[in-house]
Amino acid sequence: MPFKQETRLSQPQIDFIMNMKNVKYSKLEIARKLGVTEGAVRYQIKRQASGLSDGRKIKDSMLDRYEEILFYWTSEYEGEEGRPSLKILYENLRKYHGYAGSYDAFRRYIRKRFPEFLKKRSYIRVETPPGALVQVDWKEGIAVYIGSLETPVKLNALVISLCFSRKMAVIFSEKKDLDSFIACHQRGFLKLGGLAETERTDCLKSAVVRWNGSQTILNEKYRKYLSELGVEAFPSRPGTPTDKGKVEKRIGDFFCRLDLKHKVYQTLEDLDREADAKLEELEKEWRCGATGLSVSQSFEYEKVYLKMLPSHFPVLPVAKQRGRAYVKNALVLVDELGYQALDRHETHLFFQFISARYMKGSTIITSNRSVREWSDIFSQDEMATTAILDRLFHKSVIFNIDGRSYRLRDFNKLFRETSR
Repeated sequence: MPFKQETRLSQPQIDFIMNMKNVKYSKLEIARKLGVTEGAVRYQIKRQASGLSDGRKIKDSMLDRYEEILFYWTSEYEGEEGRPSLKILYENLRKYHGYAGSYDAFRRYIRKRFPEFLKKRSYIRVETPPGALVQVDWKEGIAVYIGSLETPVKLNALVISLCFSRKMAVIFSEKKDLDSFIACHQRGFLKLGGLAETERTDCLKSAVVRWNGSQTILNEKYRKYLSELGVEAFPSRPGTPTDKGKVEKRIGDFFCRLDLKHKVYQTLEDLDREADAKLEELEKEWRCGATGLSVSQSFEYEKVYLKMLPSHFPVLPVAKQRGRAYVKNALVLVDELGYQALDRHETHLFFQFISARYMKGSTIITSNRSVREWSDIFSQDEMATTAILDRLFHKSVIFNIDGRSYRLRDFNKLFRETSR
């Protein structure tokens, strides 16, 4: 009967060897009972007698330099029943980090350093190419203190996550209806700075009328909005959170680290700014399962694969519904435009407002900024500024008022009288 060669013996096997030796069994007999070579038995008896540790177990491995990366990969599956095939992890290590060792050495290293990970049931994990897929989900019922600690405000947050790099955009909203859903999309795409080929959303009523595989019926407003952006919708199956991969787990981690229970925000914009800053900090710490690098580093690689944002987004349904009065009124006055610069999202909303009123009603705009400075008002967006001015100047009259302020007329008179 051929012997089974074992490179390493377990502690129970070593104990068996020593017990059999004590009752005068020969080394050959012990080897036959264990199914190992006589040399392995001889080595263990000699090592036990000398009190030395197993030199083969304390040798450095060439995989030690990748231990941190492997730790992040394996810890990503804590609390889950399954794990990806070791072949997938091995190939990623070779492709992205230059590992040149054998698969057998890699497998032995995982078995030794991460035994709990190896016990999990294996499954095939599919990583999407960069720029191919974005996942969308709501975080509901977030208690936030706005203005005071008396009563928290219940908010929702739409989380948009790129599947390859795990880069996230978090957008807060008071409501989670269809109009808010689409408005949050627009803000999220602006934060990401690009568009993916396909969007995988949860099976939400605001997105899906009826789920039926490839014959799924989408909400028409949602479908039209994505279609105008050139993004394909790919909704998840009902009641299957695993369809969205790691999105839900990372959402929970983010809001736990944000710690909203012990903070008061003056405005929703303050909350949004702090959330973005915290997310940027965490994404330098979080690891990407596709590359083993940080999420920030992985996003730098992925963003070149994203489709460019359109020069003008589709008109938001929310602007049609809540801004109906501004569109229908015969006259609308916008006072002090330019007192505060608009961000890119606000610039697009203002463009939609002007477009909705164009040739339908009179609009008066006052500003203390020269028209040549309007690009500074509209977040240095030359295309948006040109489009806004094009609609405003068509069939318009411009009054250039140069002189002293009318409001300060009485003040100047009073100042002269009191200075006598």
